[in-house]
Amino acid sequence: MIRINAEHCTGCRTCEQLCPQKCISMEPDKNGFLYPEIDRSRCVGCGLCEQRCPANVQTAPSRKPDVYAAWLKDEKVLNESSSGGAFTALAEYVLSRGGAVFGCAFDEQMTAIHICARTTEELNRLRGSKYVQSDTGDTFAQAKLLLERNVPVLYSGTPCQIAGLKAFLRKDYSNLLTVDLVCHGVPSPMFFKKYLEWLKRKKQGNILKFSFRDKSKFGWGICGKALLGRGSQKISEWLTPQLDPYLTVFLSGDNYRGCCYSCPYASPKRVGDFTIGDFWGIEKPHPEIPRKGGVSVLMLNSEKALSVFPELKKSLFVAEATFEQASVENRQLLAPTERSKKRGAFLAAAQEEDFQAVVLLWKKYYWKNILTADLKRRVPPGFKRAVKKCLKAAGRAK
Repeated sequence: MIRINAEHCTGCRTCEQLCPQKCISMEPDKNGFLYPEIDRSRCVGCGLCEQRCPANVQTAPSRKPDVYAAWLKDEKVLNESSSGGAFTALAEYVLSRGGAVFGCAFDEQMTAIHICARTTEELNRLRGSKYVQSDTGDTFAQAKLLLERNVPVLYSGTPCQIAGLKAFLRKDYSNLLTVDLVCHGVPSPMFFKKYLEWLKRKKQGNILKFSFRDKSKFGWGICGKALLGRGSQKISEWLTPQLDPYLTVFLSGDNYRGCCYSCPYASPKRVGDFTIGDFWGIEKPHPEIPRKGGVSVLMLNSEKALSVFPELKKSLFVAEATFEQASVENRQLLAPTERSKKRGAFLAAAQEEDFQAVVLLWKKYYWKNILTADLKRRVPPGFKRAVKKCLKAAGRAK
């Protein structure tokens, strides 16, 4: 019988999906994170759950990755992607071969879940970052059925989800490609749900559309957008890291799952065939690369990835890079996020009925950042340009 260690369990559902007695269910704890619960009256003690738990299984180390900066040639789709659109290139490659793509989408209740996409239209739901833990449901079993039927499969997720899939399959299928994300850590669905309820009350409307990353106003960066409806009126709410409580707390690592702070997958040894993320800092080694639309880091971690790469280059612009360049501003390629001293306070506040408790704590801890960002926002753009012009002229005069 599996022993639950909250500091190691990732909530991947491998044990639940493997159990021959179906006596394991995933239930949320007080912070909203899923953990296995065992019906001991039905458990026969076969030990399969413990033997195959990713926390107890050594994942074969990947080859030294080839690293590239990558961005889509299709500007329209590039602008709809969080970064450079590397995921879309991979997904469309698999779909074009009659395959299936598994990834994270929001359902109608704004819950992050893993789904299977078989068409370009379905693929649209998988694009874009979701800064909340996704529920994999029974997608490991779905993927296995397709793989057994020789359907090409791409499975994308956090590294711990990819490790869970591999532990479940226990076989390296030639028709399977996996892509892991450069992951900082994951907040709970409960934390996110309470934030959305607070946002709806604040703007007095219903959320029609929500995106953690939107390039339409500021280009590539960390800026989200919520579209809310109030009667016949539509309201756009821009979400910036300094002025939005959810983004601040997430980016500061204050609300992640316990295991995220000791994540064994936050290292150069990757678990997926590919690793993708934002290539922050690409302007230093490659100042010639256009950055407004976004640039992905694309790591090829396996022979499978190397064999597919020539096909991906048909839809991607690529530039050679190094792991060292990619990890300068993606520290989770080297080590997990350090455990925040504020985590306990934020998780306790999120257990309150109203998210306002989290907002008050956010203002208490981050008031300087909030004040600075708010003052900058209030300065007219014309005044900013005039000041820059004066400073430039003063510099030339010297």
